[in-house]
Parts: sequence; C-alpha cells; structure tokens
Amino acid sequence: MTFPDYPGAHFEFTSSTGAEEDRLLDRASGFLAGAARMVLGIETLRKRERGGAVPADEYLLASTDKGQRIYTFAWEAQGKDDSITEPNISAALGVLERSPDSSSKLPAPPFKSDKEALALWDTVIDSIRLRPVSSATRGGNAGGS
Repeated sequence: MTFPDYPGAHFEFTSSTGAEEDRLLDRASGFLAGAARMVLGIETLRKRERGGAVPADEYLLASTDKGQRIYTFAWEAQGKDDSITEPNISAALGVLERSPDSSSKLPAPPFKSDKEALALWDTVIDSIRLRPVSSATRGGNAGGS
C-alpha cells in the first residue's frame, strides 16, 4: 500500500494463523553488529515492546544514503500457531533509495523529518485491532437457525 501524501513510502500488512518461532526483537538483536551499523550509518529510532490493543514488538531503523533518508520500520505480534484469536500479525513501512529524474534531481523525501515518519507510523499502528471472532466450533449449521 502507498500513501498519496508520502510518495516513496510503502506499507505492508500481513496476518496468519502461524506463529513466528522467535519474537521480532529476538531475531533483530543479531541484525547488524554495532560496528557495521556505524559504518552503514544505520540509526535505531525505536526497538521495544509496544503495548496497545495488540501487544507487539517494533524495530524502527533509519539511515541516510546519497542524500536520501531511508526508513525500515517493522512491527510484529508473534501470535500462536493455529490460533484465529491470537494470529501472527506484522506491519512494515519502508522508504527506499529512489532514482533521480532526467535532470539528476532527487525526488522530494516522503517525510520532512523522522518525527513525521514516526507520527504516520504511530497513527497506523495504533489503529490495528483484532476483529472479534467466535471461539465456538462451527458445524453444519453455518447458516444459523
């Protein structure tokens, strides 16, 4: 999904009944050693457990490359295997490097600042809710009485 007001920003949302083996923060802890981060200029904007309607982990990274601000945001509720009431849910927001136009001018950045990127992210993530489902087994009377 894209946002008309934020060209170059892409959002992805997935939900499944299969759980991740490890939590996002556990998987991300080995992602890029500290020295590599410094060389690549990667900043951690947030790395935390996030409460709310759906408790989850979030890991938000940013860097600057060739004058462009790059964002990789991830949010994940681990879920439980085969559970429709506790699904694995993940969301990601990304802004990747974009090519200059024919006059070598870089496109305008989708966000004026990290604060603006975080504000959009928080608005989207804070809107995530689980849909109520019946835990009763559905049998042959699917149409009701």
